[in-house]
Amino acid sequence: VRETYPGADIHLLTGRAGADIYENDPAINRVYVLTHKRLPALLNPAKAILLAKLRKIGLTATVDFETNALFAKMLKDVSPGIFIGWSGLHDRHAPFDEKAPYWKNCLNLLSHLGIRKPEQEYYIRVPKSDEEFVSGWLKKEGIAGRIIGFNAGNSRTGRKRDIRAWPVEKFAELGRRINEKSPKTAIILTARGKEERETARKIASMSGVDIKIAPELTVQQFAALVKRYSKLVTIDTGAVNVAAAVGTPMVVLWGPGNFELSFPPLKENKTKVIFHRRECNPCYGRKNEGACAGDSCMADITADEVFSTLQS
Repeated sequence: VRETYPGADIHLLTGRAGADIYENDPAINRVYVLTHKRLPALLNPAKAILLAKLRKIGLTATVDFETNALFAKMLKDVSPGIFIGWSGLHDRHAPFDEKAPYWKNCLNLLSHLGIRKPEQEYYIRVPKSDEEFVSGWLKKEGIAGRIIGFNAGNSRTGRKRDIRAWPVEKFAELGRRINEKSPKTAIILTARGKEERETARKIASMSGVDIKIAPELTVQQFAALVKRYSKLVTIDTGAVNVAAAVGTPMVVLWGPGNFELSFPPLKENKTKVIFHRRECNPCYGRKNEGACAGDSCMADITADEVFSTLQS
């Protein structure tokens, strides 16, 4: 959008995670953080104030990347210009294709702004200060040379049911196998929040080897760290998108999510996906999610399989 309209004021309305990604992006003039987006403005004063600010801007065009119709109704009220999205509520729209990647659906919307051949790769701007923070932490921990990262947590970590998780004992076994094969290779676990950090501590303790747990990181600091990895082993979560944005090869442990819709475009061809597809896939976030008692699509992935894939 910035390349096509170099003089435009570009405003981004997003959640906290989106703000972490874009607040240092020179292509964006201003980032607005919307919290509790499903609460009506009457019950969310901060939301009412934010919508009033957007209404005063007099937006020339608004691109709605949300699939929720409630969000479209909210934006339509503050968007006097062209309103672009996936539903009949929008002035210009294209049907959302569930068989196509989400990012391709987004590019279809941008075509309404005359953007025919936009970048088909993810990217993230990492400030120099975050690069320096990561360098300082690695130096403090004595980490140099080859690094393999583990990302074991996701938005459901700590809940009673986490069908995207890979068992902690298998992550621990994988850590032992890597250490036995390459004792000089550093292994780093990343985690955000209390539940993910507890999972990371269990993995490190069960492994019996020196697995480092990174400090709490912002999204951009996480990106700066992932750039240093030789490879990242991760379950299906936001880490996949960040690694794709910085070009780090991955071994992705995929299970109940919608692979065709969710998997990002890659800058490199060294990423491997371990996916024991079942007839019930995808079930994550759908009505049939509770039908699987054993989460077999993830449980059937073995540490030996992941280790062998790492070596290939």
